[in-house]
Amino acid sequence: MDILKKGRIMVGDGIENILKYYDTLRYPQVGRKDLIYMVESYENYKKNHLKMDWEDVKYKGLADRIKFPENIVLMIDEAQDCNRLEWLVIKKLIDASKNVYIAGDDDQAIYGFKGGEVETFLNFKADKSTVLEQSPRLNKGIWTLAEAAIHLIPPKNRQEKKYKPSNVNEFKMEHSGLIKEFRNKEVLSKNYLDMEITDPKVDIHWLILARTNNVLDMRYAQEIFNWSQILASHNLTWEKVEESNGFGNGAERGTTPNIPQDQIQAIETWLSLQKGEKILGKDVKEFYKTIPPGFIRDRKKTSLIRTDSIILKDGQYKYGDLKDKFYLDADINLPWSEILNLRPRDKAHYTNYIEYLKKVIEKGNHKKSKRILLSTIHGAKGLESANTILNCDWTYKPYNSYCMGGKQRDDEMRIFYVGITRTKHNLFLYQPDFTFGEYKGMKHNNFWNKINGK
Repeated sequence: MDILKKGRIMVGDGIENILKYYDTLRYPQVGRKDLIYMVESYENYKKNHLKMDWEDVKYKGLADRIKFPENIVLMIDEAQDCNRLEWLVIKKLIDASKNVYIAGDDDQAIYGFKGGEVETFLNFKADKSTVLEQSPRLNKGIWTLAEAAIHLIPPKNRQEKKYKPSNVNEFKMEHSGLIKEFRNKEVLSKNYLDMEITDPKVDIHWLILARTNNVLDMRYAQEIFNWSQILASHNLTWEKVEESNGFGNGAERGTTPNIPQDQIQAIETWLSLQKGEKILGKDVKEFYKTIPPGFIRDRKKTSLIRTDSIILKDGQYKYGDLKDKFYLDADINLPWSEILNLRPRDKAHYTNYIEYLKKVIEKGNHKKSKRILLSTIHGAKGLESANTILNCDWTYKPYNSYCMGGKQRDDEMRIFYVGITRTKHNLFLYQPDFTFGEYKGMKHNNFWNKINGK
């Protein structure tokens, strides 16, 4: 499906154009006949089920019979990542608009693998171009590093920008402007992970980044822990960025917390019941899902959590109501850890999950999971953090792209640039030690050393 989508985006609609794109691939993962069958099956499915995908919508908008309404103002953001098809739609919108403003930064064009055409953005003819004079995020140290990195791209392949950093540590962070190289996760966590974040303008305290998902939370051969184990040992909570665009729920990006939300809710529900407070029926149903069947009389658990349960969604109930009316047979004086059936998403992250939960709840860290995010660099596009940890391990495919030179090399430099410019205060460049087996065949590469000629 990836070939089908990219062919329609980067070349044109129809099987002929998809095959033109296919013929440009060095190592296609599907045979030509299989691709043709896939395209025909997909088009028949959409036709028979009266469905359209997002590319269909864009192509429909390009039809001559479709007239866009006149716009007084048209604003296009993140234009450096628009692909060929999107630029065709944009140009048609421009023709129907009086005033057009296009915002973007070619240095942050990191979606070439999805068809993004930074060249179209760079060559776009505008009546006036403006570069922001200051960066309120970057301090002088991070700005200096970022400038050095991005200028490894040849001048002809980017737009030069003159701007200055304006972050002067207004809120007196204990550490600000640090650029640290490190190899041992434990040393970093011991010295910096518990630092106080006094800047109220940053919601994310730590952003842990990697070039690819497979090394994001990796425990390398010469290490004892991965990042999740380190964070759990400090009784912290965190979330993993799953995607850069959460189309399913309208969110900018989807994240998964290390502690499932229903477990947090169940613990809070039990604590509220112990205080004599009333609980909404919809919360009682969710609470019952985490209770072992042995604490519910007469084998009623399944019927009580069903949609047509006798527990009213908008009803309000105390512990006595649950015990007398809804078969709860759990002693209100017992701690939640002895009542609830809670299991971790990944037990390898914890020495003792229940003890970890107890400490997290006690410290209130269960409400702070969004302060620490694990993400690929692509998933973190647009984010800002007080501290950023950037894994400098560029695995085979991205490092091979860098070695190919030209546009591929420029793309990898832009990705690195985006990674180091997510931080507002401190940057930690993680350079794990590789064994010979990990290093052999370019499986793992220290990108920081490579671009520095080490």
